[in-house]
Amino acid sequence: MSCNAFEVPAGPVRHRSSASPASSLLREPLSGDRLPALKHLALRNSETQDDVCAALAAAPVVARLESLDISMGVGLATLGIGYGIAAPDLVAQIARCQLPFGMDSLADVAVTASYAAETELTYRIELINRERDHLAAALCGHGFVVPVSAANFLFIQCNTDRTVRLTTALRRSGIAVKSYDGTGVRITVVGRSASDAVMRILAGWEP
Repeated sequence: MSCNAFEVPAGPVRHRSSASPASSLLREPLSGDRLPALKHLALRNSETQDDVCAALAAAPVVARLESLDISMGVGLATLGIGYGIAAPDLVAQIARCQLPFGMDSLADVAVTASYAAETELTYRIELINRERDHLAAALCGHGFVVPVSAANFLFIQCNTDRTVRLTTALRRSGIAVKSYDGTGVRITVVGRSASDAVMRILAGWEP
């Protein structure tokens, strides 16, 4: 191929084996064998960005790159901007449920605006990251089981009964959460006032 620029603004990775997503999905672009003219590589926003960086450290293609972008955060998740990389059978399942190339004119404007507002975007990402860690520490300190998150949300693990009760308590107080029956509750990180509201509601809760 004569491609000289390759960009993957990744999102959540769902894989079926124990192999690292970076080692399996990015093997060909990182080897450079099929991209002899590659000079610019961007691997952004993966949930497993540490794995991506580890794979890059030993990647043959890095020595001949002129630019490498492994940044995190573009602020476009709500508009569904991104790529899906998966096995052919999974891609076929997705194609049956979702139209390809579904990016509309609003999303097009948002992409341009987001990249133009890099300073503001970086600041917002830092705020969300700090608040996520703050809320996670508060929840864990109260006895809740909260897996480590690299996203803008936290997941509280609990059984079916507690999932229902926790979801009900939060929603009755005006806090929107997503419930996963039998596994737990997802809470989007917004800001300190929202985090404080969550902890006030859960103050008397038995995890």
